[in-house]
Amino acid sequence: MLLGALYGRAAERSWSSRRVLPERWRRWLLRVAITLPGVAILFYGTGDQAENIKVWHDCGLPFFLLAATLPVWRKPERGLPQALRWRELHRKVLWRSSAVLVFGATLGLIAYRWFTWHGDPGAAHAATETGVILLLLSPIPRLVDPLVWRAWPEPLRHAVRGAKASEELAKSLPWAPPEFDPDRGAGGRPKPLQERAGGRSQGGRVATSAGPRSVLTWDGGWLTFTAGRLRAPNKTYSVSVPGQAPRRRGWLGHRLGPAAELVWVSYPVLVNLHAGRPDRVIMILLDAQGYRILTITNVTCSWPAAAQVARSAGLSFAAYHLECRREPFGKICKLLFPRRVRSRWVRG
Repeated sequence: MLLGALYGRAAERSWSSRRVLPERWRRWLLRVAITLPGVAILFYGTGDQAENIKVWHDCGLPFFLLAATLPVWRKPERGLPQALRWRELHRKVLWRSSAVLVFGATLGLIAYRWFTWHGDPGAAHAATETGVILLLLSPIPRLVDPLVWRAWPEPLRHAVRGAKASEELAKSLPWAPPEFDPDRGAGGRPKPLQERAGGRSQGGRVATSAGPRSVLTWDGGWLTFTAGRLRAPNKTYSVSVPGQAPRRRGWLGHRLGPAAELVWVSYPVLVNLHAGRPDRVIMILLDAQGYRILTITNVTCSWPAAAQVARSAGLSFAAYHLECRREPFGKICKLLFPRRVRSRWVRG
């Protein structure tokens, strides 16, 4: 047992000695090691024939390309959740496809130089056409990545959004990560400050000041947001509510909805942490799946006032405070409350 313990300690010391250099430094050293053969070939030339020198110069391009695309060929980081690991593998497969096409275009250039040197114009022309086609096709796998990812099942994409949001929140507050519920909303959310379930909508008119010149109103049939402007006409957004028949045939401005939840979110301003200024607030109207319909920034009302409007409209309500100290709020907000293509963003 004593020998086993000593051997284990020796193995740990040897393993720690291998990891003296930071991960970033070791990656850059590997890139430099891959680039060195390319540099040697780039400055190598024999004879007085210009085409011969060009062939050797082009043979160094694959080494530079391999060094540039080295992160694409690595495995995903250790310790990632299974959903994030699967998403990273999916992205790397498409990136590798693009890199392989670029490698093929580089080989086409080398073949063109080789056949030109040996006086075969037909083969040189064919190699040029093949290289150009491969180069034009290389961006396609990367561009279709979002479209291909949408073809995967919704539970898998939901798990990826939740794992990514949880990871970003943990990075923002590593000393006190918030409690996270992966089943809440479209991609998981932290525990809210206040929460109220939806119910039946009520008649009557309820309004609250959403911003310096903006009003959020429930008139018994529509949830209307009016954004006031100093030197421009006001913008009006009418949002429908499930199970509530509209009381007017027409509407003013943009028609959105149906909405199922109203979210009030506050967050600190990073540049004003030591100035004693209040937090910034936004309100988000979400559909039944948790996707954004309307985002209102520069909000000045408190969460009880917003909760009163949501209760009158029969919407669910939740209030959050996101302590985004290290990660930008916009990045985390997009993960917690993903947006639709037709969602709107308006300043209150």
